[in-house]
Amino acid sequence: MNRTLNLPLETNLLLGLDAGGSSTKWGLFRQDGTLLRQGRAEALTGHLFSSSDTDHLQRFLAQLHAELQTPVAAVVAGVSGLQMGALPLLRAALSETFSVPDSRIRVTDDMELAYAAHFLPGEGVLVYAGTGSIAYHRTRAGEVLRAGGHGFLLGDEGGAFWQGQRALKAVLNVQDAGVVPTGPLARELEAVTGSLAWPYLRRWVYEGGRGALATLAPALYRAALLNDPAALDVTRRAGAALATLARTLLSRCPPGTPLTLCGGAANDLIRAEFSAALPEVVTLLPRMPLLGAPRLSPLSHLSPSLEESRA
Repeated sequence: MNRTLNLPLETNLLLGLDAGGSSTKWGLFRQDGTLLRQGRAEALTGHLFSSSDTDHLQRFLAQLHAELQTPVAAVVAGVSGLQMGALPLLRAALSETFSVPDSRIRVTDDMELAYAAHFLPGEGVLVYAGTGSIAYHRTRAGEVLRAGGHGFLLGDEGGAFWQGQRALKAVLNVQDAGVVPTGPLARELEAVTGSLAWPYLRRWVYEGGRGALATLAPALYRAALLNDPAALDVTRRAGAALATLARTLLSRCPPGTPLTLCGGAANDLIRAEFSAALPEVVTLLPRMPLLGAPRLSPLSHLSPSLEESRA
């Protein structure tokens, strides 16, 4: 847990939450948008369908409240997989836990939070490569334009699941040809899965599902750094796929619209391939999605300008 000691007493702190399926990042912001403290907690998503889900939410918020040990004036939560049916429950739970009026609670999806960390409405295109992939733009009027983000059954090209699936398929193709796979990619994948023997691997894949395959993306990256040909091929295709998403959405935006590629699946090699495929487009460096919280704060004085937030 990352924290700043001797935190000065503040009366108008903003709590920002970037909640996802692997973990939740939180931050405390001052009135001017300065990040005072940040940390990481367990996973939380917007899929609240059962009593066990709501029990988990209550425990999660109670633990976070105990960790913070300071009052807050407003809360902004960007939640992965946010379902509209879960919105009232999340707002009520946040309001009750942190003793904040409902008018000072803002719950939205993780993409709006990430976009706000990089752009004001109408300014740019955000390409996000997490477990899945999406290109995202908010117009000045607040309309959301998107390309991709259709889920692993219909797309998500270039995301962590896609990378893991393609990496594992490359090794399985070698096995199908009657050859024992060797080299960096086979070794890195075996280190994660435990074995490349099909009876074992079949269970690992189909019991773990989408999330298990997504965990193979870092192994693919390590193998690519060791110049494994198959790993480099998947990496190049991932960067190209994300660039295609960007082009699709940029075609619907004003000429000269800049973009940012962010997300845990966008490693340095993929980022280089992405930029090379879009030489005429201004590509800005990524920022931590949590930094979008001050922009979305219900308290207007907590929203820094673009220039201040990039300083």
